[in-house]
Amino acid sequence: MNKKLHSAHFKKQYLLFAIAIIILANFSRIDAQTKMYGDSTSFGGGMIKSWIEVDAGNNPQRVGITITKSILSNLPSGYRDISLNLPAAADSLFKHIFINWNPGGHPPQTVYGLPHFDMHYYIITNAERQQIQGGIHNVPVASEFIPEDYIFTPGEEYVSVPQMGVH
Repeated sequence: MNKKLHSAHFKKQYLLFAIAIIILANFSRIDAQTKMYGDSTSFGGGMIKSWIEVDAGNNPQRVGITITKSILSNLPSGYRDISLNLPAAADSLFKHIFINWNPGGHPPQTVYGLPHFDMHYYIITNAERQQIQGGIHNVPVASEFIPEDYIFTPGEEYVSVPQMGVH
């Protein structure tokens, strides 16, 4: 076999080996992560669904929602709520995701005044969340439950939003 042919053959084998390694690495990643789906619903012109990604030991790695792009084609003109249960099979602290479509925004208008979605991840059930009363909440939120650098809306540190709580 001449040198050029031998070199081309070696390059081809090297390339095939590299591709095989990449494919195997991705398959092991896929095997290690399983996405479990919870509730889904149609909204606007598309779909929203909840999910939890778990590792091989069923330990949650990621919690989220998937929103199809087509949802933006027919958004409602008024405020809407959506509650999506997360999959019970995933051993997660999170129980459901509460999504609000705010076409007119909400206070403070200088920050949240434009149309947007709010996503709230709850560690209580939807039925428990619905029992949350609105108004002044005289017990401050314990500091260990407030994320670092979190800023309350000025003057609303103790105001509970109905069915959402203090946030």
